[in-house]
Amino acid sequence: MRSVIAVAVAAALLACVAVGALTATTEKRMRLVVHVARVHEEAEIEGEFVARSSPESPLFRQFLTRAELRELVRGKDESVRAVMAYLREIGATGVELVRSGDAIVGDVTTGVAAGLGYHGRGRQSVELPAAVAAHVRSAIVVGLRERRGAKKHAQWSGSSSSSGYAPSSGSASSGYAPSSGSASSGSGSSGQPGMTQTPSTIRQRYAVPEPSALPTFLANYTQGVAEFEGEYFADSDIAAFTTQYGMPNLSIPVMGPNTPSADADATEGTLDLEYIAAMSGARIPTWWLAQNTNNNDPGNIDFSLWCEQVASQTPMPYVVSISWGSGYERYVNDTQVMVADNDGFRKLGLLGVSVFAASGDSGPGVRSEEFNCNTFTPSWPSSSPYLTSVGATYANSTSDEEVSVNWSGGGFSTQFTRPSWQAAAVKKYFEVASASLPPQSFYAANGRGYPDVSALGANFDVVVAGQWQLVSGTSAASPTFAGVVSLIVAERLAKGQSALGFLNPKLYQLGRVGYDVVEGASVDTNC
Repeated sequence: MRSVIAVAVAAALLACVAVGALTATTEKRMRLVVHVARVHEEAEIEGEFVARSSPESPLFRQFLTRAELRELVRGKDESVRAVMAYLREIGATGVELVRSGDAIVGDVTTGVAAGLGYHGRGRQSVELPAAVAAHVRSAIVVGLRERRGAKKHAQWSGSSSSSGYAPSSGSASSGYAPSSGSASSGSGSSGQPGMTQTPSTIRQRYAVPEPSALPTFLANYTQGVAEFEGEYFADSDIAAFTTQYGMPNLSIPVMGPNTPSADADATEGTLDLEYIAAMSGARIPTWWLAQNTNNNDPGNIDFSLWCEQVASQTPMPYVVSISWGSGYERYVNDTQVMVADNDGFRKLGLLGVSVFAASGDSGPGVRSEEFNCNTFTPSWPSSSPYLTSVGATYANSTSDEEVSVNWSGGGFSTQFTRPSWQAAAVKKYFEVASASLPPQSFYAANGRGYPDVSALGANFDVVVAGQWQLVSGTSAASPTFAGVVSLIVAERLAKGQSALGFLNPKLYQLGRVGYDVVEGASVDTNC
């Protein structure tokens, strides 16, 4: 199957959407997540993940059941008891042990959170008293705050966005007509480069079979899209999209909230659903995998708990796409927060789930309240070494080569070193691109490089709130790429084979799947 995968760390490295200031909020109770000491050592758990993700391993793609995962990662009994007792002492409410048995969550007052050292912004690791600290891997406070005012959505005019990766919206006028699927060339009405993309033009480019030619899939096979910050979708929009493009009604099981409100948004979630589903002609049920963060600060998204929720669904989706994220400064370079997220993504990989994340729409310089032209700010979670990062491209016609859009996110993690599976590809990238790269002081040359792959991400034809519009962003590319991979996973499972799990070691071993995107460049226009 032909696809656009730039395994040699794609040239996508930029964008122009800044992250705006947060709206005023009123703090309430805070979520305290305590990751307890485990029975098995970290090296053993990591070894199990590597063994099931590495092509050279005899355990390659022999994934764990949920019961086996719990046995591998569960907390020590005495640690669970100690943390439970401590949370009762400080008056925590809603205390519960997560399904995998290695973390305990509860809600505490803002005063208790402040006493632990919480500074009142986003997720932050805190220190617990010495009597309980020996039973803890990390303790993280997640701010729960009410919204005030409308959640702003990213626009190409440069207005603020509460999420670093919200899709860029093109023309959304009521008079805009949906595309018939013809291949118009040049810049679309959104002002973004490239032709309008529809389900049919994308399937044509990537040689995806027409839905009528697809094999029979297992009845309980599912895929999913991650949603946060009160995002919602309308059944009427999904129905209008599937009708326009000759697809049956899409089955959408829902995890978490899906509630329209004046201060919520529907564009991101609707885009995600429409295009991950379109790759199969809406034949694969698609989970709406939402987490109620109860605030509009992307720094409060707890990917570790979200992964726990995803792993608990029945049937569990084997391919998921994340279009959300922000710059590292949202986490105040708090490594423990990122390690907790990595642990969640690793758990999904051990279960055989393939996780994809949009690489961001701000190139190497994700911006928030802080503005710094001396160094690039990597994006999260796309730079996690436990998922597959997806950049964006455009094409002027169905036959033209794809080109990296100049805003597609990418770069090198400052928190996590380069994994061995991408060492050769990054070495080649530096050899080829060294003359055109910025000063090395701007990035961590030994860090995990991202994105891993790329796909079309400009001028996607979507319908939101009954209006047809063109939307661009890596948040269009990620569900599209995930949708294509999901077809492969569905076919494998129908044949009695395993899912694919964490893809990167195999992708980089292959060296190239489809073709490299070698045209286009990214420049941080903020500097």
